[in-house]
Amino acid sequence: MRLCAKANPETSEISVLEKDVQRKRRGEFARARDAVAGSRFHQVVLRAALWLLDGKWSQVKGHAAERRAKSITAVAADILDRRARKIIKKTKRLQELDALHRHKLRIAVKKFRYGCEFFESLFEHAKARKRYERALKELQDSLGKLNDIEVHGRRGHRVANPRKRGRQQPKKAYAMGLLTGQAGETP
Repeated sequence: MRLCAKANPETSEISVLEKDVQRKRRGEFARARDAVAGSRFHQVVLRAALWLLDGKWSQVKGHAAERRAKSITAVAADILDRRARKIIKKTKRLQELDALHRHKLRIAVKKFRYGCEFFESLFEHAKARKRYERALKELQDSLGKLNDIEVHGRRGHRVANPRKRGRQQPKKAYAMGLLTGQAGETP
């Protein structure tokens, strides 16, 4: 939204929309803060820590035992290879994917990229790794841009056609139109 405001400094409608978004954001942050401060969250964290220390996974036979016996490098390679194959399969039919499936692909790329970064100390070839990370970031950014266009379009529709019309509604709708239009522009 800040880029939209910079590109259209004479447009006061953007500040009306921005104030509305900031108000909603504060409310959501307050809800998140309350959730993290609650006992339910603390119980989940405690249970997860106990499971990591001595969960059934550490004692189960079969496939889990085989995995525990492998080196971390072999496990990391398996995990990353499996994620990469799924991404490659989906990108081969990228043009057929709807907005939801493109978004899921973006999340898969993001998880894969973070996994690569997490396990990077296990693998050699720093130059190749950096090129690969740049390509993943570019793919993730491109999918993010497509997602932004989709999200702005849906939000723009909701802002332009609200259940209750407020005094500032036309200004918000205009600003959302500007934002949606800019999301579709290529830099």
